[in-house]
Amino acid sequence: MLVEIHDLTLEIPHHTTFSRRAKELGKVAFHKPRHDRPIHILVDSTGVKGHSGNMRKPPNSRAWRKLYLAVDANPGHVVACDLGRSKARDAARVRALLKQVEQPLASAAADSAYDTEGVYEAIERHRDGRSPRVLNPPRRSVQLRPKSATSRERNRNIRSRQRLGK
Repeated sequence: MLVEIHDLTLEIPHHTTFSRRAKELGKVAFHKPRHDRPIHILVDSTGVKGHSGNMRKPPNSRAWRKLYLAVDANPGHVVACDLGRSKARDAARVRALLKQVEQPLASAAADSAYDTEGVYEAIERHRDGRSPRVLNPPRRSVQLRPKSATSRERNRNIRSRQRLGK
């Protein structure tokens, strides 16, 4: 799919080729921007089913986990990833993702599953002296909170939703 998006003509090896060569692949290098300008990140997760063993047809009850990604919005490069348990809450892995991001943040966007005080706090404290915008839609029944460093962005999002709608 990525090859099609970038209009490349590359031959893609079959998944069994990767399985045979898994020991040789090593670590996947992430994109490291060559500038120190603030970046805009997009955060989300997806489920991944795993299968190990030599069965030709994997069992129906395979274990699955969540893959969390942080993507630099401008060029679309992955800047951080994390693998969590299937029942983990999405917001709980944001701090681990941000530890992998070295650049300062201009903004961070995610869906309403990431609308927690811990996410706002982790983004606010990512780099000292910088207050990035947090563009998470608030959940339905949220209330404005007393003014603090982490509630400022969340209250702004709540007011925007009240004014503009969902």
